[in-house]
Amino acid sequence: MANISITSYSAICDLGTNVKEIFENSLLAGKNFFTPDENIIKGKKLYLGKVSAALPKIEEAKFDTRTNALLLHCCNAIQNEIDTVIKEYGKDRIGVVIGTTNAGVNEYEKSHEVFHSQIGSPAIFLKEHLGLKGYCSGVSTACTSGIKAFSTGVKLLENGICDAVLCGAADAVSKVPVFGFSALEVMSQSNCKPFSKNRDGINIGEGAALFILEKDVNKGIRILGIGETSDAYHGATPDPEGTQAAAAITQALEQAGLKPDEIDYINLHGTGTVSNDIMEANAVYKVFKDKVPVSSTKSLTGHCLGASSGVESALCLAFLEDEINKEKFLIPHNFDGVYDDTLPELKLVKHNEKAENNRYVMCNAFGFGGSNAVIIFGKNQASEQQNDCFETDLSKILPHDAPMILIDKILDVNLKENYVKTQVEINKDKVFYDAAMDGVSPLAGIEFMAQTIGCYSYFKRGGSDPKIGFLLGSRSYNCSLEKFENGKNYEVIVREVFGDNELVSFECFIYNDGIECAKAVVNAYQPENFDNSKIEL
Repeated sequence: MANISITSYSAICDLGTNVKEIFENSLLAGKNFFTPDENIIKGKKLYLGKVSAALPKIEEAKFDTRTNALLLHCCNAIQNEIDTVIKEYGKDRIGVVIGTTNAGVNEYEKSHEVFHSQIGSPAIFLKEHLGLKGYCSGVSTACTSGIKAFSTGVKLLENGICDAVLCGAADAVSKVPVFGFSALEVMSQSNCKPFSKNRDGINIGEGAALFILEKDVNKGIRILGIGETSDAYHGATPDPEGTQAAAAITQALEQAGLKPDEIDYINLHGTGTVSNDIMEANAVYKVFKDKVPVSSTKSLTGHCLGASSGVESALCLAFLEDEINKEKFLIPHNFDGVYDDTLPELKLVKHNEKAENNRYVMCNAFGFGGSNAVIIFGKNQASEQQNDCFETDLSKILPHDAPMILIDKILDVNLKENYVKTQVEINKDKVFYDAAMDGVSPLAGIEFMAQTIGCYSYFKRGGSDPKIGFLLGSRSYNCSLEKFENGKNYEVIVREVFGDNELVSFECFIYNDGIECAKAVVNAYQPENFDNSKIEL
């Protein structure tokens, strides 16, 4: 996957009107955020995750729906950041992709305005509201709509169709899905209890989330991997074995270049229905066993349908944000405490439980029609560095052990300009030090460049292990030095000049006191399906 970052985001649901408030409320024990409702289905009390805050007004009648108002709230929250990307890229280079399942179906019942019921309505509304002129689409794949919107946004950036994408999801509580789920007899009569022996169905909720996606920037949170599969099993019931759901999880991990035990937290789809929880418990256990902390937040937010994985993705991002989650709290699993012992055992998060690390997080979504989507987010390791020198443990970056690590410091990382700068300090402890010449052979410059390419790979992949490829060699390596002199420092710069899924070319330079003393073009190649695990270093 290309280097795609979420540079700003916002959300709203019953837990709050901003991401910080939503995350803090998700950590609370014993608090109920649902609203009793007997108006939708007469004589039947339902518990719904409704937004109680006042929403912005929409003047144009064809756009005036509650779903769009929820989306507009999120847009207003990050308006300054949106204005910045519009100024940087232009209105014709910014895309809009919004997931939804209801759009304005409630309003259509009275208005008969066809546009209210159209799935593309929220996306078109946001595009016109901001005066954008680029790509625009709605996404509606049931409960996976939010992650599918991310997938579309990533493809737009990877293929150069857009320079930035406003990606999100929105859905309001509507009669159609409430009656539909009630007809399926999967509406809970209280707060839903995912993975409980006593679970009795879902609560419907509402909400929205909006994200700014950009490519090759050293800020924000990285989208590391997305997995998408289909059960082809049943229109409304998932495959109980969770085979394709597990495949989606595995796809996302492989795309991210991560192992299962590197995930710090999983936000489960966790609806509280009998069939969903059987499938998801099996799928998660197939990949992770009971080793990774997991929880469902639908007992707090309700099932926000098309917006669910959007709102839950925002919660996952908040988990990664040090400014919001300084103490690395995990989001607890709220239920009655009676786990269904017929399910594989999962590592459900308890209240006040903290993570050892908060670098990588996974969000699951599984919908009607056997639609499975999984996304992995990770901290942008380059953007975390605050000092002039990148104080990074090189043994975690390079596939070498000391003393074969030849570079000493990472001086600069600029993924937007596709380069990394490192420093090599020549001394008698260097493995290639030659006492007779009191220095290191100029041929070692190629290895300095190769290890700097390894650092670039690390940051390009969001801080995960670099791909181990086949170094095809260099063209026209020129070095004006007789030796890399003992006691001197050299700066190594590598810049990606071409790259696809398998072949990458780098321009490489070595400087001393600002004067170029070596240069080369280095090519690296790795077949797309090559298995790194079979290489012994």
